[in-house]
Amino acid sequence: MDKLKDLFNNFDLLSLLPELGGVTDKCALAARIAVLIGPACLLFLGLWYLLLPPKEANYSAGFRCFRGMGSVEAWRFTQKFAGILWSAMGLVMLLVMFFLSRGYQAMGVNDALLSAVKALLWETGLVAVSGIAIRIVLLVRYDLMGNRRGQEAEL
Repeated sequence: MDKLKDLFNNFDLLSLLPELGGVTDKCALAARIAVLIGPACLLFLGLWYLLLPPKEANYSAGFRCFRGMGSVEAWRFTQKFAGILWSAMGLVMLLVMFFLSRGYQAMGVNDALLSAVKALLWETGLVAVSGIAIRIVLLVRYDLMGNRRGQEAEL
């Protein structure tokens, strides 16, 4: 029984817990990666739509919307416009988020995660606004059938 008491007297329960310094560093790194993934994907998609767009309207690849799929001309314009807009937005957001997320290491874990959530909400909002902007441009430029507005008088 004395040996058992000696075992528990020398036992330190805190030695079983992981080092919290390493955990907080990993949380800050995960928050930084999460913030940078969105703009990197946006930049990739923008370059893809700009440089290697699908040739014809389809339901699997490309920026798809009703007016953009009405004709080949509307489809190509949609891919090019979305590619330019998303490439520019992705590059700018990637640079901004890179510099903003550099401070996550110096912040506390809660502050870094809160800042990352705010950044992710901003990214999501900007992507949604850009999608609406693309659809508005198509609404102004093309009719329901994918024909350019103003071409009726030329025919």
